Amino acid sequence: ELFGDAVDDKKKGTGSIPVDCIGKISRKAGVPNAFETVLIKHISGLTSKVQFKAYEQGFKKFMGKQWDVIWPDEEPPMDVWSQIVRSTFAKKESLVMMTFTPEEGMTELVGQFYNDLKEGQALITATWDDAPHMTTDVRAAKLASIPLHEREMRSKGTPISGAGLVFYVPDEQIVVEPFKIPDHFARITGIDFGYDHPFGAALTAWDRDNDVFYVVADYSESRALPPIHSQAVNAWGEWIPVAWPHDGINSEKSTGDEFVKQYRDCHVNCLKNKATNTPEPGSQGRATHLRPGRAVRRRRGDAIGKSRVAVAADRRATGNWPHDHRRVYA
Repeated sequence: ELFGDAVDDKKKGTGSIPVDCIGKISRKAGVPNAFETVLIKHISGLTSKVQFKAYEQGFKKFMGKQWDVIWPDEEPPMDVWSQIVRSTFAKKESLVMMTFTPEEGMTELVGQFYNDLKEGQALITATWDDAPHMTTDVRAAKLASIPLHEREMRSKGTPISGAGLVFYVPDEQIVVEPFKIPDHFARITGIDFGYDHPFGAALTAWDRDNDVFYVVADYSESRALPPIHSQAVNAWGEWIPVAWPHDGINSEKSTGDEFVKQYRDCHVNCLKNKATNTPEPGSQGRATHLRPGRAVRRRRGDAIGKSRVAVAADRRATGNWPHDHRRVYA
């Protein structure tokens, strides 16, 4: 794409860099048809150097380097990304342009750009709408050939559902506009403890009459103390029961108190016992609760769209709801 065909010298310059701008080429030892460095004639009269490195070489190959412009193509491992960011520190003006399709889902790197953009960073999503050659007929044909759970990722650049989110249902089929939750809907909040890893909470409601399940609101925050999280959860209603995971019985090092006790002390209505994950007959069976008209995720501003929370509940013959709950983050 940059230089043309690496095998056929006659096609050199058929990429985005004209042939009269391409200077000396050094090939990578032991790797057929791979360039190590290429000198490029700059409009200023000076010469620029393009270097190529592979993630497979490991982060140490990126250590000690300083670049003016860095272009990671495809998502790098976090240790490589750390070295890429470090390489800009010695340059007053440097630019990092990273392009990839988020096939690994909401990884640490993808999550940072989606949920915690830093000063000087920007996230630009390219969709099939930005590709003139993707006509309506072409889109329809290509979408039909793609697995259902990959379609938003391929066509919109939305992070693909990873190991956690296994319900292959597009948002368009299960998201509705906001409405007032009736008083007779059963409600429960699920929380997940965290500090560096974000604390998360999701408020849910169940329409028993029509067997429709809603995610009403969500909350996520890193590096905050229990009183801050408790205030956010209690804002949904202090009377609403709160399900909590097994690590809630772990003790906080400085006080010796269980994590869940810290939230109870802040008047969070935590259930008596921790939630348990029981065996299930498979994701396809549970996914029936997410089919259109059966289970719906309610839209609430941009919060749920960004965190992409999906919750499923399993009701047992005892009539207790929920006997088991799932919190899944994309």
